[in-house]
Amino acid sequence: MEPTIAAGAFVLVDPRRQPVVGDVVVAVHPDKGIDITKRVASIDTAGVHVLSDNEAAGQDSRHFGPVPSASIHGVVTKVISSG
Repeated sequence: MEPTIAAGAFVLVDPRRQPVVGDVVVAVHPDKGIDITKRVASIDTAGVHVLSDNEAAGQDSRHFGPVPSASIHGVVTKVISSG
């Protein structure tokens, strides 16, 4: 999520809040099984479409498709440290 959130930063996540377009979320990468932090681009019946704030550096829904809603841990509400 650089430059918005530095690699290694600690974030607070609200697991109860439903994401909306523009939110930053923590989700499980559908292919790698690791946690990722991405911005919500759209939400539909296929899942949550997420984008990297740095299009040249990250993988996002353009590479792996939508993230299932069940794979969203929650919406980032605060960045604790910058990494």
